Amino acid sequence: MKKYILLLIPFLLTGCFGEVGKGNLNTVCIKTEYSSNIVETKKYEIEFSKGSINKTKYTNSFESNSIDMSNAIKSYQMAYKNESGVTITTNSNSITYEFDLNTVSDFIKTEFDLTNKYNDQIKKLKGSGFTCD
Repeated sequence: MKKYILLLIPFLLTGCFGEVGKGNLNTVCIKTEYSSNIVETKKYEIEFSKGSINKTKYTNSFESNSIDMSNAIKSYQMAYKNESGVTITTNSNSITYEFDLNTVSDFIKTEFDLTNKYNDQIKKLKGSGFTCD
């Protein structure tokens, strides 16, 4: 019995079960910008496997005591709602885009500064002032 438990330990430690066992890992990169009336937080959640990005979720959140951002958020939503490979969700102070990098257009990749390679994406984000975990 101890032999079997010892044999299972490497599988457990390397994440061979569940979503991680499929080789999918996640990284989150965040950047907060301040202006006189708005605090804007940008967050990329990157799902990758073997150095290639499968999906990226980008959330842009706004905080303001004096400005209603709902019209701006609706405008952002309308701009990309018909794009292939993009799913958009909103609430009163944020908009989230989920990108399937296997199907999004080069236009979307350029607009959101997306790449298919994990290392390239992290370098780009860090170079733009993002902090990644």
